[in-house]
This record gives sequence, C-alpha cells and structure tokens, in this order.
Amino acid sequence: MSERQSPPAAERQWLLPAASAFLLVMLIVCVVGLYLQKRPNSGTIGSAQVVELPVLSELPAFSFTDQDRQTFGSEQLDGRPWVANFVFTSCPTVCPTFTAGMRRLKGRMASTEVQLKWVSFSVDPETDTPSVLKEYATRHDADSADWRFLTGPGEEIRSIVVDGFKQALAPDPDKVGNILHGSHFVLVDSQLRLRGYYGAEDPDALERLVADATRLSSKTAPQ
Repeated sequence: MSERQSPPAAERQWLLPAASAFLLVMLIVCVVGLYLQKRPNSGTIGSAQVVELPVLSELPAFSFTDQDRQTFGSEQLDGRPWVANFVFTSCPTVCPTFTAGMRRLKGRMASTEVQLKWVSFSVDPETDTPSVLKEYATRHDADSADWRFLTGPGEEIRSIVVDGFKQALAPDPDKVGNILHGSHFVLVDSQLRLRGYYGAEDPDALERLVADATRLSSKTAPQ
C-alpha cells in the first residue's frame, strides 16, 4: 500500500477500533473463502449434477458517484449480475494488480455472450474524487461504460464495503496513512445477493468466477 498524509483527528479517533474490526472481518472472509473452496462447482458438468451457488448475503440499496460524476448504484445495476472489487488510486502495489485482474476478467467475459457490469469501489473516497478516479481508470485502460469506479461519503462507502460486502477496510495499524482492504472479487447476482468470493491472486478461484458468472447470466437472460 502507498503512504498518504495522516488522516485528520476526526478520522484517527476510530483507528484502534477499526483495526479490531479489520481483524474480525478478515476472519469472516477467510472462513467464507475456505467454504467456497470446498463447495462443489456450480452447474452441470457432463452427467454430474452439482449444487446451486450459495446465497451468502444481500446488499442494501446504495447510490454513489462514478468517474463521470453520474449517480450510479443499485438502481442502475438492477437485473444484471456484476462483479465488484475495492481499490484506492494512491496505492502503488495491490490496487493496480487488482485493477489489471479485473480488466483481464472483463476481457475474458467479453469473448462470451455473458453481459456483466464491473464496479470498483474506492476505499479512500476523500482522496478519490470523480476526476481522480477518471484519471486512474484511463491510466489503467479501465474507463468504459460497463465499468464504473465509485466514490461517495466516507461512512457510506465504509458501510457498503464492510457491512454489505463483508470485506476488510481499516487504516493499517502498523503504518498510519496506509489502507488495508479486501482483495477478493465479489460476484453479485441480479437481486443484489452475494454469490461468491474469489481471491484476486488465485487462478483457480478466477476460473470459478468465470464459470459462476456465466451460470448466473444464463439464469438472468430473457427466455
């Protein structure tokens, strides 16, 4: 993670409890990840019948601002599966890799008939204004109509990331100014239900994401 200026006093008040919350959320994400690794693959492969994707939890309605300064949220995503990830633009290590992974996934799905939305939530919304996100998206060849980078009020972003997506988000307890956040892609169905977590650096997990997204898309497509 990259260094930023120390947060103002109002933000520093929750550094210690945030660090504890981070550890708790990381434990939850690890448990979920282990469960997903052990579950059968979804769909039908050959003559083998396998189970449906689990419904892990459900997102609340949300509305933020995208890189084009347009309102974007659950209303615009209604009716179509989508993939989420979590980044901040001043991060020089994990986030560019995470964004490149999303771009590769998007390209992979473009060769199929699957139509997904792609959503990156900024975990540093005070720094990541729409114009900053626009520059970041352009720099990473990620500025497209079906890929939105979202920013908004800090507490609302924190709520959707931590409470909604069950992802870690906290200042680094060892290095003030750094941000620790989840590095899983999250697959969301057309009803805002979380259907899977996929480690960004796990090739097998990403293969599952492609298969699971294809399955969800086929269920969503008009008959």
